[in-house]
Amino acid sequence: MNVIAYERVSTDEQSNFGFSLQHQKSVIKNYCEFKGYNIVETFTEDYSGKDFDRPEWNKIMTLIKSRKGYIQKIICLRWDRFSRNQMLSMKMMETLQKQGVSIETVEEQIDTSSPDSQLMMSIFLAMPEIENRKNSIRTTEGMRRARFEGNWTGSAPKGYRYVRINNKSILEPNHQAPLITEAFTRMASGAYSAEDVRKWLYEKGMVMTKNNFPMIIRNKVYIGKVYVKPWKNEPESYAVGKHPPLVSEDLFHRANAVLDGRRKNWDFESDKTDLYPLKPFMKC
Repeated sequence: MNVIAYERVSTDEQSNFGFSLQHQKSVIKNYCEFKGYNIVETFTEDYSGKDFDRPEWNKIMTLIKSRKGYIQKIICLRWDRFSRNQMLSMKMMETLQKQGVSIETVEEQIDTSSPDSQLMMSIFLAMPEIENRKNSIRTTEGMRRARFEGNWTGSAPKGYRYVRINNKSILEPNHQAPLITEAFTRMASGAYSAEDVRKWLYEKGMVMTKNNFPMIIRNKVYIGKVYVKPWKNEPESYAVGKHPPLVSEDLFHRANAVLDGRRKNWDFESDKTDLYPLKPFMKC
């Protein structure tokens, strides 16, 4: 019987739980030798099992479809190495069945001839998905707790860099911080449009789109706040961050007033002789 050996681990699993690709390889190899299976090819994946959009799995499907009838089984260590999504797993197994291929695991075997096999398979496939959801909830709650304490989670906004101090993730100003401060100052003056300030930043090496620039001016991280997303019945909120602000609250609100059109954006460049006939004869 020709089989494919499939070994999978995600980066998080490798670092946090000690999963070993080498262990999977060794156990699957010994199992196939014991069963008399011929391993045609081995695919090793470092990718999440939340869906089947995985580089190595796509190669498996290409091989199976190009040589229909050549492969009879895909061998995995456990069902959670195959997938961590019950619904997608069942659909994939149906797709494989049409190609004459079945999934077989070393540690969680199922007797498909038994009427109870469908129930057991559902349990094996559901357990990783439930574990994934629990991990997601724990991660979200942990991130919210960190943000409430003024720490930072996620990528650093422009003008800051991400650092860890006493095992806590916070922000500290980087070389772009003075540019952010000046951008707020120019915006608050009313003498520049948002596009003028964005182009000035671009000339200084800070690249961003027209849509991204207003998001910077509206981001309260620059006044030392940390945004906490809404969660369950709790509304969104802001915590006092452990990072230093780049602008004062007064400057922040003045810049946003101009951006939102609540304050006149003064035009000093266009010709206003028709409105002010003495303008050419007077100097400040």
